[in-house]
Amino acid sequence: MIDRLDHCGLAVADLEPARALFASLGFTLTPRETLTRPGEDGTHVNSGADNHVFMLNKGYVELIAVTDPDSGHMLVPRLARYMGLHIVVLGSDDVDAVHARLAAAGVGVTPCMTWGRSVAGGGEARFRFFLYTDDSADESVLCVVQHLTPDALRPGNLLSHANGATALNGVTLHVTDLQAGLARYARLLGQQPDDRATFRFSDGTWLRLADTDALKAAFPGAMPPAAPSVAAVEIALDDMEAPARAGLSPQHDAGGVWIGPGDAFGAIIRFVPVS
Repeated sequence: MIDRLDHCGLAVADLEPARALFASLGFTLTPRETLTRPGEDGTHVNSGADNHVFMLNKGYVELIAVTDPDSGHMLVPRLARYMGLHIVVLGSDDVDAVHARLAAAGVGVTPCMTWGRSVAGGGEARFRFFLYTDDSADESVLCVVQHLTPDALRPGNLLSHANGATALNGVTLHVTDLQAGLARYARLLGQQPDDRATFRFSDGTWLRLADTDALKAAFPGAMPPAAPSVAAVEIALDDMEAPARAGLSPQHDAGGVWIGPGDAFGAIIRFVPVS
């Protein structure tokens, strides 16, 4: 019932340099927005974080910075470990059914919540979601979401990027023990991985697990955050020269190019041609 990778979140200390980097790479970003959450009385209150988003035809990426470390924002304890990729959100068309299955199986999950946020250009996106608890999935802030207003989420003006980006293909988690991680995520996701330690969803997106040796082999010289963490994302775009034109020195591999944590605020970002 989990059928896609919905989005991921890159946590940074300062939003403006991150916004400038991704704009130079050819992404169209939303204006800076203060994120809110429902308060005890049902009205929306400041969550203690701001963001920019670049929306893709398939998935999206959030750039997020905590503005109030005393707000109780879920990222605060994680940022004491590292800056970089922290948020991984999976998608379902029936989040309550997924939640019920996991809870019945003894998987640690929070209650389902219904939140909303304003969308650049007008309107409100509403969504229902839950989080896995840290003892279930400590590699990331791992969530499952159901979009209640999917048409509001992707206004057409946000889907056109100078680099021709179309999709967030997948995310790689850095695990301490690969075999134990694969068994654990098979239970969390309700499916089995393939022979590349990858869980593949019905829309073609994926979630991959890698230990330190596998990451060193895939991204030589990169220094991702120590496990457990989120190491890398993969994005499909048309203009494979965009990273070099942005003044970066991308590394080439058999199927694409990538930039490392020193250039990408703690993340490894791999770009591959649109298929």
